[in-house]
Amino acid sequence: MSLDRELQRKILYELREAYPNDKSVQLMSCFQEGATFNKNLFYLHEHGLISGKIQHDRTIENQGKYITFAEITADGMDFLEDDGGLGAILNKVVVTFDRNDLDLIIRAIDSTNVPAEDKQTLKSTLKSLPGEGLKAVYIRLIEAGLGKTTDVLQLIKKCIDP
Repeated sequence: MSLDRELQRKILYELREAYPNDKSVQLMSCFQEGATFNKNLFYLHEHGLISGKIQHDRTIENQGKYITFAEITADGMDFLEDDGGLGAILNKVVVTFDRNDLDLIIRAIDSTNVPAEDKQTLKSTLKSLPGEGLKAVYIRLIEAGLGKTTDVLQLIKKCIDP
């Protein structure tokens, strides 16, 4: 299959100009006769970046299907945006921690071989941190945990496959 990223870009930008309407594929300025254009059009369609009216044609010259009218989808519009568009905003996952989650860290501190006096100082310091300070601690702990890639992969597998 001959994928042509430049042609795909031209198709998307031209359909963006027609948005929210569809456009006759044969009237597009980037239209080309032949299989390459059709394959790239279907490739964008299969990835959900465009939608279109599909025709099936079984003739000696053409043994397949083609899109007659196409329009860019919301995903296609977001794909063209530098910031990912609304999809990037709407698909964001927010994880929240509260002070009760601090107990996990405190239990970890208690299980170490650090002198009791040092443990107490560390725990009281953590408990007195403002929200942004706790956020920084959580981020550093997550980064440290993710640094142990093999362990992380095994843990994820355990969580997914009970």
